[in-house]
Amino acid sequence: MPTLYVRDFPEELHRRVRSHAQKQRRSISADVAVLIDQALAQESRRERSLEALKRIADLRRSIVLPPDAVDSLTLLREDRAR
Repeated sequence: MPTLYVRDFPEELHRRVRSHAQKQRRSISADVAVLIDQALAQESRRERSLEALKRIADLRRSIVLPPDAVDSLTLLREDRAR
């Protein structure tokens, strides 16, 4: 298994990681591996969400409505005004 060394690791962060590892009943090494994995998974989810939102925006822009079409926001506003 590869070894990872980190130079100039901030002391306060080390204390927080050590405390977290103790609460999780893991070694610091195991806890750091889990935390890095979770952070990377979260980043991957964020990237997929942004890609999905971009595809939705592209799809919305590609839809051409007839000139006499009324958008739902206008209908909602009219309904609330009653």
